[in-house]
Amino acid sequence: WTDAQRGKFTRDCIQSCESGVTDKALAPKCGAMCLCVVRESEKFMTPADFDRADAASVAGRSDPMRDRMDALIQPCIQRVLGN
Repeated sequence: WTDAQRGKFTRDCIQSCESGVTDKALAPKCGAMCLCVVRESEKFMTPADFDRADAASVAGRSDPMRDRMDALIQPCIQRVLGN
């Protein structure tokens, strides 16, 4: 991914995570969780894949690469929380 893509995803991810956690004590862990998703996604997703997935997400459409990224959220939460 480009630096701009990495930054955009990380900012959006942290904002979504912090607004979605019910236990506000977990909010500081959002950055680590999002970084985990970025690192794992970069293993299978090219910058062009990211652009397509991001455009689909903005348009409210599904995308196979975005689905793969979303599937990383729970494992990354578990990794960050040590569960």
